[in-house]
Amino acid sequence: MTSPCSCRTPISLPVPTSFWWKTYIPEGVANTRVVVNVCFPKDRVARDDFEEVASQYYERLDTTYPEDLGVCKAVQRGMQSRIFEPGRFTHHEMNLHAFANYLVDRVVGPT
Repeated sequence: MTSPCSCRTPISLPVPTSFWWKTYIPEGVANTRVVVNVCFPKDRVARDDFEEVASQYYERLDTTYPEDLGVCKAVQRGMQSRIFEPGRFTHHEMNLHAFANYLVDRVVGPT
């Protein structure tokens, strides 16, 4: 799926019965490819009603995707502004900053 968004951030949500994540991959100035992945435990996939249960998860993703897309479009518009300057996280992004540091520490080690 291609959409106008410039976020290059994997967004994930673990829940007891599944794990899903979305990755936004910029494909130019005005388009981004959104990749959605969902993982289920083996015992869940083996259930006779798995397709029915899984369809409920997919419906939820279909509901949340437009909400996320609205935010991404706003970010894209802001990044195309003449006054936009890339920079560090702001004080409004403390959780995102902490998560990014967590990932860096796991990949390259604590600094």
